[in-house]
Amino acid sequence: MPKNNRQRPLIEQNETNNYTKATSSITVSDPVTLYYAERANNVGFTSPLNSGWTTQRAWTFTGLVSGQTNWYRVKAGQGPETNRVVSEWSNVESSIQDNGYIRLGNFNIVEGTGSTFTFDAIAGCQYRIRYSQDVSQPLAAWPYLTPPADGWRTAVSNDPLWIMDTGATNSPRRFYRLEVK
Repeated sequence: MPKNNRQRPLIEQNETNNYTKATSSITVSDPVTLYYAERANNVGFTSPLNSGWTTQRAWTFTGLVSGQTNWYRVKAGQGPETNRVVSEWSNVESSIQDNGYIRLGNFNIVEGTGSTFTFDAIAGCQYRIRYSQDVSQPLAAWPYLTPPADGWRTAVSNDPLWIMDTGATNSPRRFYRLEVK
């Protein structure tokens, strides 16, 4: 036992002086989590833009090009730059930048034998509706209302467009997503 409340040494010897044991400890006070986000215009992340290490949990990349696919990933770290503990990269996510929006006028849903969606279309735009009974499913798994097989309907004028879901019922409930291009 140490005397006078002194700390024990890091290396100890037993009574026969033939055994040593090394111990170490670390004290972390108020660790700060840092984040490092990257965006690239290719899945290989060649020449990515980055946020640098930041404590912000959200980051906005500016200067995105409309119609371009952007790829994103993030990692976390703690500690000083010279001795930082860093996580692996997150899953890679992508999105297609759309700097515009289309306003749908007179959007209406009529329920009856099914559900009929009507709205004022914009000539030349394409519209489709996907549906699901489970919003936690990935969007790619949501089927399209048809016709046609890919769900896209092209508006030939600015007149009202309707898309019908003849299979809709009150139970089970369906969730819808309107897509426009």
